[in-house]
Amino acid sequence: MLVASILAHVRADNACRIFGLIAYGFTFVHPNPHDFSLIDLTISYPLKKDTVPIWAAGLAAGAAPAVIIFVVCFVFVPGRTFARDLSASKKLKLKLWELHAGWLGLAMSLATAVMFTQGLKLFGKPRPNCLARCQPDLARINDYSTGHYVGDDFTQVWRLVDISICTQEDKAVLYDGFQSWPSGHSSTSWSGLLYITLWLCAKFAVVLPYLPSQRTAYDPSESVMSTSSHAHSPSTSNAPLQASYKKTDNRTNAPIRHRDEAAAPPLWTLVFIILPVGTAAYIACSRYMDYAHHGFDIISGSVLGAVCAYVSFRWYHLPIGRGSGWSWGPRSQSRAYIVGVGQSGYVEEKSRSELQEAELGLIGREDSTAYQGASHE
Repeated sequence: MLVASILAHVRADNACRIFGLIAYGFTFVHPNPHDFSLIDLTISYPLKKDTVPIWAAGLAAGAAPAVIIFVVCFVFVPGRTFARDLSASKKLKLKLWELHAGWLGLAMSLATAVMFTQGLKLFGKPRPNCLARCQPDLARINDYSTGHYVGDDFTQVWRLVDISICTQEDKAVLYDGFQSWPSGHSSTSWSGLLYITLWLCAKFAVVLPYLPSQRTAYDPSESVMSTSSHAHSPSTSNAPLQASYKKTDNRTNAPIRHRDEAAAPPLWTLVFIILPVGTAAYIACSRYMDYAHHGFDIISGSVLGAVCAYVSFRWYHLPIGRGSGWSWGPRSQSRAYIVGVGQSGYVEEKSRSELQEAELGLIGREDSTAYQGASHE
C-alpha cells in the first residue's frame, strides 16, 4: 500500500517535470534585448570568468541536498525513542516515505525557481558586462540609435542604441548579456539550500524555544506521543490527546513552570542553518564580484529562490515547530489527482485511521485519532 501511495504521488506530481521542461524550453528563446547607452558605466564592466560555475551551483543546490536527505532518512528516521517498538518493515516504510517527500519537495523547489528565473530573463535586462559582450561598432551609432532627444543636444554617443550595433559573432555570448534579471545562480542556490535548511531544522527540531498557545505541562508517561523523539509541542485539539496533559491554570508558579516547557536546541545544530545558508549567500554574492549581475538582480533571485523553498517545504511537510519532524501523509489514491466540490481534502475520512494502522503501524486503533490530531495540526 505504501508503494501504491508513492506511485500515486509520483504520477500526480509530474508538474515538477513539467516545470523543468518549461524552464529548459526557455533556454532556447532569445531574450527581448533592452535598448542601452554606450556611455552607461553600469554596463561597462569587463567580462570575467565565473567564480562559481553554474554546474557547481547546481551540485551545491541540488545534488548535495538530495544526498543529505537520503542519509538522514536512512540513519535518523525514525528517532531512537520513537522507533523502539516498531518492526523493521515499519521502520523501512517510514524511511521510504520521508525520503520520497523530502526529494519531491526539493525537486519542486528547484524546478519552480528555475522555471520562473528563465522566464523572467526573457525581459532582456543588460548585464553589468553587457558592452564587453556586445563589442559595439562605434562608427555606426547613428544607424542603430533608437532615441534622439538627448543626442541632438549633445553628441551622438548620448543616444540609445539597440542590439544591432553589436559586432559579437557568438550569439550565445551576446544574448546572455541581456539576461541579467533575475540572477539564476541566486535563485537556484537559495531554492535548494534554504529548502535543505528548513528540512534539517524540522528533522532535528532546530527551532527557537517557544511556549505552547495553551499553558499546559506535557506528561510523556501518559501520552502515546511520548514515543516520538521529535515531539515538541503536541496538539491538544483531540479529546484522547487532551487526557495526556495536566492542566496548569494555577499561575502561582507560572514562570518556573513555563521555563521547563521548552529548551534551546544544542548550539552545534546551528550548522544546519549556517552552512547551507552561508553557501547560498556566497554563491549569490559571487555574481556581483564577477560583474554578472546588478545588486537588484541578485536580491530578486535570492527572494525568488527563498519563496520557492519555503512553499515547497510546507507543501510536503508539517510546520517545523509543531510537526515533530514529519512530512504530510499520502493523499488517498482516489483523490491523488484532484478533488471535487464538496470534498473536504485529499485524504478520505476512512483512510485517516487506516493509514496510521495499516501503513505506518505506529499506534493502536483507539489512539489513532489522537495521533492524527497531533501529527496534522
